[in-house]
Parts: sequence; structure tokens; C-alpha cells
Amino acid sequence: MTASGPFSDKAPDASGNQASEPDAVKPNFPHPITPEGIAAYAGEKRVFFTATIAVFAILCSFCISVMVNRCLIQPLNLAIGRLPAQGAISNGVLVWFTNEHTVLIETRSVSIHVNPSNEEPIADSADLQVVFCKDKLLLRSLFGWLTIPYPKSLNLPLNYNELWTVWGAYRTAIIPVVFFITSFFIPLVWITLGTIYKIPVALMSKVLKRKVDSKGIFRISTMSQMLPAAIMCAGILLYSFYKIDITTLLIIFAIHIPLGWIYLFITPFYLPKIPEEAYNPFKV
Repeated sequence: MTASGPFSDKAPDASGNQASEPDAVKPNFPHPITPEGIAAYAGEKRVFFTATIAVFAILCSFCISVMVNRCLIQPLNLAIGRLPAQGAISNGVLVWFTNEHTVLIETRSVSIHVNPSNEEPIADSADLQVVFCKDKLLLRSLFGWLTIPYPKSLNLPLNYNELWTVWGAYRTAIIPVVFFITSFFIPLVWITLGTIYKIPVALMSKVLKRKVDSKGIFRISTMSQMLPAAIMCAGILLYSFYKIDITTLLIIFAIHIPLGWIYLFITPFYLPKIPEEAYNPFKV
């Protein structure tokens, strides 16, 4: 009995009949939005990792600079512009043109008052309230009041002519300095945390038998912080334009940190799996 059909001298192609490996990871362009994209950084060139750090650092620095400008510099410009022709803190005592309570500026982010009579100040709706009293400075925030007595040696002009001259010489440099400092400080924080986070990622990768080296683990640990940082930047911008209050901003800050931990836990599942015959649990 013979089998019907054509015969071939070539052996069948094993790769054509072999089922796809369920744990194989398809090539993916590296991006810090999804766990698959973060896992792709482990096997890509360093340029993708460095470029992503730079882009997100610039984004974060820009958002912080916007907040400083809108919530601090602009209110200070208005407050100094409303100062009288005479006024100072001399020898630790406020010298003011009247004993009445004066409000220099009041925004949702900051308010500045002058209270020469030392009467009990009234809390307003600003996130930061600054009150110049007769012999002390009062600061009120979400955490309550803080009293700072004037040093006896303190001599500070509180009049438009003198203070605007000093303020005008430095105010234009504040935003570039803030942007420059944060552009270097924020990546340093990410790299430091990425070094710490290497420990749990390395353990997860070993338990899951995933193929990744030390550099890949560090990149994953660092990239897991990028999306939470972007969410924090969005919160900063919303706060800067008075779309959310300080309490909501603090909630976003508290949430964005553990969000990175979730990425640290999930991302190792998307790394390529070590073949069983090549796996050595005792290999460091």
C-alpha cells in the first residue's frame, strides 16, 4: 500500500510548524508610557534612554518654572508695585506709614499683608499667607502658622523705590536659574531612585526567569518614573492656572510616587524569557 501525493526530499521546516512562544516579546519601540515600552529600553541603545531622560527633565523644569512665575513672581511684582514711598524694617522693628492693616496682594496662591498693630491676623484663602507684623513675620500655610521674629540687625526696605530697584535687578534671572537647577536636579533624583529600585526589579527578573542585564534593570527602574513625573507635571500646570487647589496637588504628589512602583512590578513580565535549558538560578 502506497501513500498518495507528492514526495519531497527536503525535511519539513520546523520553524514554520512550531507554535509561537507565548513568552516571547515582540520588538517594541521604547517609550515610558506602557510596561511594554519600558521593557524595550532594556535592550535598546543608550541614546533612547538618555533622550527620554532629557525630554522629561525639560518638561518638568518648564512646568515648575511656569508655577514659580505665576504663583510667586507675578504676585510679588504686584505687591512691590503697591508699596508706599516710605517703609522699612529697621533694627528688627517695622516702620510703616499707618497703623491700619494693609493688603498688598491677595491671590489664591499667595497673599501679602502688613499689620503694624500686631493684632491677631485673619487667615485668608491663599495657600501661603505672609504677614509683616510690628516685630515678627507670620507665615500661614496648609500646616498652620509659623512665627519668625525679626533679627535685631535686620534692615530691609519696604518701600517701592528701594525694593523695586533691588527686585528688578534679579527678577528676570529667577526663571532661568530655576529652570537650570531643576533640569539637573530632577534627573539626579530619578537616577538615584533608579539605583535603589534596581533591587526589586532584579529580584523580580530572576524569579520570573527573564533575560536582562544590570544596565537593562537600571534603565527599567529609571524609566518607570517618567509617566508618574508627567502626571505630576500636569498637576503643577493645573495648579498654576488655578484649576485645582493645593490639597489636590498634594494628593497628586502622594499618588505619583507609588504609581512608579506599580510599573516596577509589572514591567519585568514583558522582558524576554530565558529558555529552560539556558537558565541557571545560581548565575549572578
